[in-house]
Amino acid sequence: MGGEKTILRKIREKFAKNVPDYKNRLHQAFESKDMLELAETAHYLASSAHAVQSSDLAASAKKLELSARSGRQGETADALKAFIEHLEAVLATF
Repeated sequence: MGGEKTILRKIREKFAKNVPDYKNRLHQAFESKDMLELAETAHYLASSAHAVQSSDLAASAKKLELSARSGRQGETADALKAFIEHLEAVLATF
């Protein structure tokens, strides 16, 4: 049990360390209207959220991914804002 907690802690530390880069990628992709990059980054973050055992964050990332793939700017803006807020809340629990 202790070994699993140590592994999860290390995965969460690595995730948290990389978050600023991924947030920048999301914002840059949105600003440049690169919906493919935004969708791919959100897809990666959904997988990473599962790795850190946050299914709610993964669902939020998946919603962002699907919004970006739809090409609807307004919906994607809302999904991005919601994802970033959710991400910050999850990081606060690590």
